[in-house]
This record gives sequence, structure tokens and C-alpha cells, in this order.
Amino acid sequence: MGARSSTPSNWMFGVMFILQCIAHFRPVIMTAGRRDELLGYEDYCKRKIADMEAEAAARDDTIIVRRTSSRTEGSAHD
Repeated sequence: MGARSSTPSNWMFGVMFILQCIAHFRPVIMTAGRRDELLGYEDYCKRKIADMEAEAAARDDTIIVRRTSSRTEGSAHD
């Protein structure tokens, strides 16, 4: 009897977990088909970082930029 009464809560937990995963990954799923647009954003960000570095160099400040390799790099022409 105890196992039978706990089954609905386990089922509900599973449903809620799946819904949370969908909600979390929805932006990734929605933008998966817009690779070209995302690559445009990546180029924009690279230009913006270069502008910030040039501006900081002109002011004689130091700016720390952590460069990470893009997952989309090299797969743009697939």
C-alpha cells in the first residue's frame, strides 16, 4: 500500500523535472535553427571586444578578456 501511495508523487516529480528541463533549454532549442544569426552576434561581440581593448590601450588601462573557443567555430559551412 505504501508504494502505491508514493507512486503519484514520483510521477509528478518526473513530469515537473521534464518541464523544468524544457523551460531551461527552450532558448537553446529556439535558436538552434538560427545559426547564421548567432554567428553574426559572435562577430559583433568579437568586434566589440576589440574596440574595448583599443579604447583601454588608448587610456593606458588594462582590460582582462577571457577568450574562449566557440562551439560553432569551424561548423559554419557544414
